[in-house]
Order: sequence, then C-alpha cells, then structure tokens
Amino acid sequence: MLHIHKEQGIDKVLVDTLEQAEAPSITNIYDFGSEVAARLKAIRFAILVKQISDEKQEFLVTVVSNRGGKILVFIDRAEAIKWLLDKSISADRGSGLDI
Repeated sequence: MLHIHKEQGIDKVLVDTLEQAEAPSITNIYDFGSEVAARLKAIRFAILVKQISDEKQEFLVTVVSNRGGKILVFIDRAEAIKWLLDKSISADRGSGLDI
C-alpha cells in the first residue's frame, strides 16, 4: 500500500470486512494497527463492519490513533466514503459511527 501511495498519491482506503467470517486475534489487530500507523500515517482508513459491537474494533482505533494514524469504523458504506472524501472532517473524528 505504501508503494501505491507514493506512486499514485492514494491517501484514502476503504477496508470492507462485511464478508469476514470471524474477527482477527488481538495480536493480529495490534500488529495491523501498529503497521498502519508506523508506515501509512498519510493514509486515512475507513473500516466497514457489519455492526459496531466489538471491543476489538475499539482496540484497533485506539492502537492506530495513539500512534498518529487516521482510522474510523463504520457500519454504513456511504458514511465511510463521506468521511474519507470530506476535507472538512478532521482526521480523528468522523460523522459516522466512530468508536
């Protein structure tokens, strides 16, 4: 992703987890969140989920945000896209269901 960001200027990513059968482990979430924040700080991530009800989602947002990354979790695709595209919404707050 860093390669695409540098070559094409991509700075927004929508991660659709609607078809994901089960949540990743806390260790995997921590590793992913740390990697996103360390290498991909310039990219804003919107994570699309079926429902916001999981402590793991909150943990991911905390891991990334505490390291200066930009990430929110949404249940509505339109709200996620709106947050990604709207320059008036700050990177650490969205109009969607941030946790």
